Amino acid sequence: MLFQVYGDTAVYQWIGWIVVFVCLMGVNEIARRTKVGGVICFIGIPAALTVYFVVIYIAAAHGASWALTNPTYVHMNSWFHYAKLYAATIGCIGFMALKYKWGKVGEIRLVQGFPLCHCRH
Repeated sequence: MLFQVYGDTAVYQWIGWIVVFVCLMGVNEIARRTKVGGVICFIGIPAALTVYFVVIYIAAAHGASWALTNPTYVHMNSWFHYAKLYAATIGCIGFMALKYKWGKVGEIRLVQGFPLCHCRH
């Protein structure tokens, strides 16, 4: 159950939830409003996560106990989790490419499926 917040620690759980939520909103604004923030959030972090995922799966394939019990290996055990993660990331990078006019992205016919109204002209 997602919101089992009762008892003596309920106030602290709600405060923690609110702090995490506000921090995520702040990181989203930094990623959305600045080029450096966007590159870090949508290229740097996913690249680091990719290395992490590969290391976990290689270690698990070799039978390392720390990898076999790792939450990433235990709970992200299908292609769907990774497809969802990378599809969203590619979409964000596509919007950034349009917004910051990286290369000749605006002239590519395949890219015209992105809503161009969000780009600064």
